[in-house]
Amino acid sequence: MLCVGAAVIALTPAGASAGGGKAELKAPVKSQASFVAKGRIPVKANGLDKVTKVVARSKTFDSSKFRKLSKPLFLKPGSDGGNLKLTAKGLRRIQSCQPRKIKLQADGAKDARFKLV
Repeated sequence: MLCVGAAVIALTPAGASAGGGKAELKAPVKSQASFVAKGRIPVKANGLDKVTKVVARSKTFDSSKFRKLSKPLFLKPGSDGGNLKLTAKGLRRIQSCQPRKIKLQADGAKDARFKLV
């Protein structure tokens, strides 16, 4: 039985944890006023192992599809995060007073979702 355990460890890819941990995204600030005033959404990232493209999308209660809010941001491994610059349409969407769900989406990372009311 001891040999089987060693084989499983040997087959685990380098840099991957046994629990299957993924990179994580977070939005430390979730304020509509801050997003509008600065024209950007701050993003924190943990566990990046390759260059990762991050983009913000949003949807309202009456649309079934997430729409683009920001220009893409490319984060390098070891980077703590950055700022997603809002597109002109994205800024108008956030300025509207509709409650919306925002999703921070990245390749190979768990999406971060939060509500903007």
